Amino acid sequence: MNKIVAVHQPNFMPWLGFWDKVMKSDLMILLDNVQFSRGSFTNRCKIKTNQGESWLTVPIRQKYGQLIRDVRIINGINGDKWIRKHIGTIYHNYRKCPFFMNYFPSLVRIYQKNKVFLVDFNKKFIALFSDWMDLNCEFVFASELGISIKGIDDPTSKLIELVKFVGGTHYLSGISGTKYLKKEQFQENNIYLEYQIFEHPKYFQFGEFIPNLSVLDILMNQGGKLTKEILR
Repeated sequence: MNKIVAVHQPNFMPWLGFWDKVMKSDLMILLDNVQFSRGSFTNRCKIKTNQGESWLTVPIRQKYGQLIRDVRIINGINGDKWIRKHIGTIYHNYRKCPFFMNYFPSLVRIYQKNKVFLVDFNKKFIALFSDWMDLNCEFVFASELGISIKGIDDPTSKLIELVKFVGGTHYLSGISGTKYLKKEQFQENNIYLEYQIFEHPKYFQFGEFIPNLSVLDILMNQGGKLTKEILR
């Protein structure tokens, strides 16, 4: 029986390319035991505003070389201004969307709960969005698998070890994998390597369409059921 496995970093409110990969997989390994990269999408995402695209960024306390799973969120003593800013920005820019009230209260509840580690915060949104779209893919953190890839330098070997450990028969890679993955190593380990082909869909937005935003944008405008249909 085939089991398609994908591997991706646990990003903050991920864009549609992430969810396309989820929909095509049976299991998604959230790679939290690798080094955090500043400027990545692990602690930020893009949404649409009246002025165009804008970033929502989660403030973090991070040291050089620190793993994603160990990155902490900066929480203020006198209240978290960034939380109020995020909630206010989402409210101001999406309150007129058709599905705003279906989803906004749940988002607020996640923001208002105690947050220490970035990866736990991101996990709550990933699980929530997956539920809204009624997706069947299973999620698991790499750090919870009980397998160490720290001493493996070759990216292909790391991925093969992860896929084998969870019983995968297929590995679904992002298209960037064509630049560095070694197909012959997958063949030697009886794992079928395939690449994600993703064309960003155009869907209803107020005003001029902007692609590559957080999935939050399409959910607010189209709802979870139609978002799933659009991604198929």
